Amino acid sequence: INFTTDGGATWETVKHKPDPATGGQVAMSADGSSTIWVPNSVSGKPYVTTDLGETWYYVEGLGFNAKIAADRVNPKVFYATCDGLFYVSKDGGVTFESTGQMVADAAEPVTVFGQEGNVWISSSTMIMYTEDGGESFQTVKTLPTVDSIGFGKGKKDNSYPVVYAEGDDGENGYITGYARLLSLDPKTGFLRDSVTMPYPGDLRSAVTYDGGTCYFTSKGGYFYAVDLLAGGTFRTGSLRALKLYNYGSDAANPAMSTSTPTVYNGRAYVGVSGVGQFKAYSGHNITVIDLPSWRIAYTVRTQGYPQTSALLTTAYEAETGYVCLYFDNYTPGKLRMLRDKPGQTAPETTEVETVVAGGKIVSYDTAPVLFTPSGAQQQYAICSPITDESGAIYFKNDSAYLMALT
Repeated sequence: INFTTDGGATWETVKHKPDPATGGQVAMSADGSSTIWVPNSVSGKPYVTTDLGETWYYVEGLGFNAKIAADRVNPKVFYATCDGLFYVSKDGGVTFESTGQMVADAAEPVTVFGQEGNVWISSSTMIMYTEDGGESFQTVKTLPTVDSIGFGKGKKDNSYPVVYAEGDDGENGYITGYARLLSLDPKTGFLRDSVTMPYPGDLRSAVTYDGGTCYFTSKGGYFYAVDLLAGGTFRTGSLRALKLYNYGSDAANPAMSTSTPTVYNGRAYVGVSGVGQFKAYSGHNITVIDLPSWRIAYTVRTQGYPQTSALLTTAYEAETGYVCLYFDNYTPGKLRMLRDKPGQTAPETTEVETVVAGGKIVSYDTAPVLFTPSGAQQQYAICSPITDESGAIYFKNDSAYLMALT
């Protein structure tokens, strides 16, 4: 057991330790005058010291393996849960008495800074809180399972702290729950606004902001857009959803996308998974979306799922009218190029790739390949390509190689 008296700059080991065990739980009073230790041992008997570990005494009134916390205001008050009951000490942790309030066996008390008598208790199934030192409790409806809780600064000075809960929402998989897009204040972290998606599926892409609109994709197989106002709130009724396509109709394996949209000149470009995320030529594609008409302009197949965000260059647009986009995807990690311009409804060019499936040779028209890693450089690629001022393209994959095309 170690302690500090200079805010953590240096630490000292206590002179005496009453139990050979290590670890466990420690709670220190609000003014540092007394400390309770519940060792990580078979007995787990709590001890208290009032001289930074020179002498220790058994805590009276608590059983083995109690969970403890100190009041954040009153230095004489400690709280504990033990054997399904809530306990309070009013003499600096020397003795504890039960308040008669029942709690879950695994419940752990957490005290609130600046609030005397305020204790929150989290267990695997619920959150409870008391504002009167454990004489009464209220139950909070929350997540199906709760692992821990914590507190942050309130929205206003002297207001009650914000309560955070970490747990499981009870949903399984990535296409069952209804995800939300959040808008947070960048200085305080407080929630400004949120919008819930109309279709199931996790949101795993980053958000692209262009001209007052946020664009993003979902693993449920949708491309979304929502208008963001100057104050950080979403325009009511502006959320739009476009169903993506992967050459199949398997509801259990939708045209999911974790590709962050690349948006330019009324077009959006995303990578889409086939019906088999790790199965070659199963419908993986690059999707081009015409934003003014809110329709898919066209798709072009790829060998693997392009999870990255496309690199777009306008270097040739003035001369040819086309922008060029670069995507990479899974093993061997091919870097593909697409040329596109507004009004286009089919890929400008494709390359035929063949594969043997079921004893037959099957051909696919795919996006042209600019570069294919070879040998030890072949691996799954989920790194978006980047470029420098000279036009060199850099990307890496899971082979741990960094590659440059000049």
